[in-house]
Formats: sequence, C-alpha cells, structure tokens
Amino acid sequence: MTPRSAYALLLVPALLWCAGFLLLPLAGAAGDALAGHVYGRVCHQLDERSFGWGSLPWAVCIRCSSIYLAFTATMILVPLIRGLERWTPMPPRVFAAWMVPAVLDAALSLSGLHPAGTATRLLTGTLAGVGLGLTVPPLFIDALTRGRRNRMTLHTGDHDVR
Repeated sequence: MTPRSAYALLLVPALLWCAGFLLLPLAGAAGDALAGHVYGRVCHQLDERSFGWGSLPWAVCIRCSSIYLAFTATMILVPLIRGLERWTPMPPRVFAAWMVPAVLDAALSLSGLHPAGTATRLLTGTLAGVGLGLTVPPLFIDALTRGRRNRMTLHTGDHDVR
C-alpha cells in the first residue's frame, strides 16, 4: 500500500465521522436515533454540554467534537504544510503532554473538584485532537506501508535506516 492510500484510508473515515455528528442532528428523529446508536457508544451526548445548530445539539459533546474536528483538521493541514513523506509521529512524552490536559480536565470534573466549562472542554479537547492528529496518522501510514518498504528494500538492496 502506498503512503497516500494509507492516508486516505484514515482521512475518509475521519471526514465521514465528523460529517455524521455535525449533520445527523439536522435529519430529525431518524438522525437523532442513528446519532444515539453510533455516537452514544463513545460520548455521553448531554445536550447542555454540546455545541449545536440553534436548538439542535450536535451528536457529541464539546470535548468530543473538539477532539474529532482538531484531529481531522490536523490530518488535512500537516500534509499540506509539511508533506506526507516527512510526517513523523511525536515522541511519547510529547504526545502525553498534548493529552494530559484533557484527561486532567475530565478527571477533575468527574471528581467534583473543578467543574469543567465550555472553554476548558473546548481547549483541552482541541489539544488532545491535535496531539492525536500529529501522532496517529504517521503511525498508521507507517504500519500499512512497512511491508511495501521492506519489499522495495529487498529488490533494490537499499537499507531502511529509520
């Protein structure tokens, strides 16, 4: 599989996932039922903790929508700015630094020590989404193209020194 194919294999579902949680609320009762069935498995879907289209809340909460939209936007922007071939994952410590604020915000909110508001959910979700977007795609692409690189190395005699 080529890096572009692997990238598309991750980007298309990310775009569909975002389109679904943004657009299903506009589809009425059938959209609500489908949104509850699909997105209810990964999000609490509390209306008061969700952005929306007027009085129609999105199918996921603020933190989840921030994670998904930031992940997808990062997936689109990084190859445009840096190039698909030069995209490497962050080291684990740096990745953790992007994730910790969302985990802490959620944990403090659940414990009752600090009530999370719209701004903290939006900020920490966005940070987590960018962190995931900078890390998951290059790992995914590498995992799906590793066999191709190994076959090319065998045929050309070059050594992959990553």
